[in-house]
This record gives sequence, structure tokens and C-alpha cells, in this order.
Amino acid sequence: MLVLMAASAGAQTVRRGDANNDKKVDSKDVTEVSNAIMGEPSANYNQKNADVNRDDKVNAADVVVITNMVLDGTTNDAGQRMVLLKKDGTKLYYDLHEEPVTTFSGGQLILTTSKTTAYFQLSEIIRYTFEGAFDEIGKAKTRGGETVYHQTRDAMSFDGLPKGTLVELYTSDGRKLSSQHTSGDTTTEVSLADQPRGTYYVKIGDAQYKFEKR
Repeated sequence: MLVLMAASAGAQTVRRGDANNDKKVDSKDVTEVSNAIMGEPSANYNQKNADVNRDDKVNAADVVVITNMVLDGTTNDAGQRMVLLKKDGTKLYYDLHEEPVTTFSGGQLILTTSKTTAYFQLSEIIRYTFEGAFDEIGKAKTRGGETVYHQTRDAMSFDGLPKGTLVELYTSDGRKLSSQHTSGDTTTEVSLADQPRGTYYVKIGDAQYKFEKR
């Protein structure tokens, strides 16, 4: 993996995807990152912005994410959420109040923040990207046919899960604590309010979420 250091430049702003530091994200940033990977960054190259998946590397994965941001029109940085487009045509939105780190291992896409870790089967995903699309109260906007994930201190909740989806809660040693099928018309919440501190896993279809209760 190639790790690039930013070229010397003046004061730089922090905006995910703005690799050429011109305060917007467009096709020029795709070119900037591609040139940087080839060892030819411009004087305005901003490595922190180019590393859109925050894995401390600038490589082809970042080019893909920035390209998707430009094509999808998701270059607004008012807030952050992750978007997964699955092969069955569904879109999953994950409400993020901090910038996540994405890694790949064992055929899985792994999304990590200080609060949780989520695992998704790469074989089920067409692409993923990040958007800034929060409303005035800091929650991701829910659209028809989409699922939005939220997290609080003691609970995980999901808006828009299809009716009949199986949602299961497990302890770190594999003991099942709860199981429920979604009704399809309300928010599905998995609460850990009555559970001791520790590590828990929520399984929904082919996705798995690791929850650290502190």
C-alpha cells in the first residue's frame, strides 16, 4: 500500500474529498488523488482530505469513494453518514457523528468509530460512500425504501428495516439475549439499558454490529 505525505502548501482546510484544497469536491479531486498516487501531487495537494476513508493511506479506494461522491452529488459536508448500496437494490444509511475508518478483511467491509464496529459482507455490496446530508437536528434524512442506523449510549436503532427482518442481540461469547422481527412501520430499537458494561453484537441479515457499552 502506498502512503503519501502532503506536499508543502499554505494553510489547508479539512473537507473530506477536497484533495486539491479548493473548498469543493469535484472531478478535479479525482484527478488530484490519481496524480498523487502516481507520485505527482500538485502544490495544493491535501493528503488529509484525500484520505476519504480515513485508513491513513491514499490509494485507489479513495479514488473510488470520491468518484462516487461526485457522481451521487453527495459532496456536502454538513454532517456525515455512510451509504451502502447492496446488490438487491436496497440502500443502507448509517448516521455518523464522527468520521469513521473503513477497512477490509476476510471478505468483509469493516466500519469503525470510537462507539461501534459494523461488519458487512463485501459480496453483497455494490459500492459505499459518505454523504453530508443531515437535517437541522443532526439526524440523517430518511427516504422511502432506505434504512437509517442511529446509535445512542445504551441503544442502537434502525429506521426503515423491511417488515419481518430478524434482529438479534448477542453477548461477546455468543449467548443470544433477544430476538425480534420488525413490523416494518416503526423504528426498531435494540436496548442495552438493562445490560452490564461489555461487548455486544447485533445481527441483522448479513450485517453484524459490535456495540461497546461503557
